[in-house]
Amino acid sequence: MTASMRRSCLMILSSSSEGVSTLSFMQAFSLAQTAFNVQLASPRGSVVEFVNQDEQSRKWLNEFRAKSYAKPISFEQVEEPICAIGLGVTGLFSATNKDNMWKFKGFCMTATSVFELVRTPYFSALPVIPEDYIREHGAQYSCSLPDALHVVIDRNLITGQNDESVVTAVQNLILFCSQRSAKLSTN
Repeated sequence: MTASMRRSCLMILSSSSEGVSTLSFMQAFSLAQTAFNVQLASPRGSVVEFVNQDEQSRKWLNEFRAKSYAKPISFEQVEEPICAIGLGVTGLFSATNKDNMWKFKGFCMTATSVFELVRTPYFSALPVIPEDYIREHGAQYSCSLPDALHVVIDRNLITGQNDESVVTAVQNLILFCSQRSAKLSTN
């Protein structure tokens, strides 16, 4: 299948100052790109800070940044299947409808758990705890044990709890979109 015939996929990235895990992003992007034309999005189209880079990942990121699709678009304008993982789920928090209500009210989702966050050096500086925000804004939060693979699918939203959930979440996104394509082509 040529790149122009593939379906599109939107990958939401956090614009948090704590950054996005370089390895998780490389895994998710590389896997998603095998099946989709990938478009990146972040809150208000903000620049993404990649963290925990080594020499090989820096080289990969430098090559990646030279591509036209490397600059994120504004997440607030999106209405298609979404996959967000770990603290990347916080990128969903800025999505509101015209009544200024959170677009994901009533959804079930996961994100990095409090038990995982308290082990990080930046926990005390976090502007928001994902679990609290999700519950306080009318969605259901689900998590597993710290560092366990945990993925939640609700309507057009696929969320993963942590880095261990990256591959499974993206695989589910691929399956979800393939199923949607099959349904559309039979109608």
